[in-house]
Amino acid sequence: MKGINLSPEDFLEFLAEMPELANDISTFTHMKTDEIYGQIKLHIETHKYFIEEKIPVSLSLQRVVLSWYQNVFSPLVMAIEETNAEKIFPHKTKIELFLEISDHMYYLLEEKKRVVLYNYGEGKSSQDIEKLAAYVYIPFNQVCFSYLSRNAPHRWTRLSARLRLTKVYAKPKIW
Repeated sequence: MKGINLSPEDFLEFLAEMPELANDISTFTHMKTDEIYGQIKLHIETHKYFIEEKIPVSLSLQRVVLSWYQNVFSPLVMAIEETNAEKIFPHKTKIELFLEISDHMYYLLEEKKRVVLYNYGEGKSSQDIEKLAAYVYIPFNQVCFSYLSRNAPHRWTRLSARLRLTKVYAKPKIW
């Protein structure tokens, strides 16, 4: 997998040239350290890897960044805003919250895959198990509430997030 060979400053200039990202460019100017920039690059490179794995075509950096922005970054940031995570963690930037919640989502997905495969994978071929694991999905708002329920600084905030999670996970009763 080819890496993104841009300095943080060049990367910001690259993003500023994309009209689709013009409104959110200020979010990326808050990348405080090279470590955060490296994590964002890794997210984009991983996104590119998964796209090229499914579609055997080499994509330009601009298309990959736009796809990552529209399909990964924006939906998760919207969930972060809807769950008021920025207000709960005022000392963290949107980018930092995105990265932490993304990591949390990865662990939740791995756990959910184990549960799904344990419950439904018995006696199935390895191809069927791979297909089943590929469709494990957790909505972004659930990921944010789960993150808040574990990491919020105040007990009441954690409790509120847990209550919201139970509403999100609750199954409707059939009369």
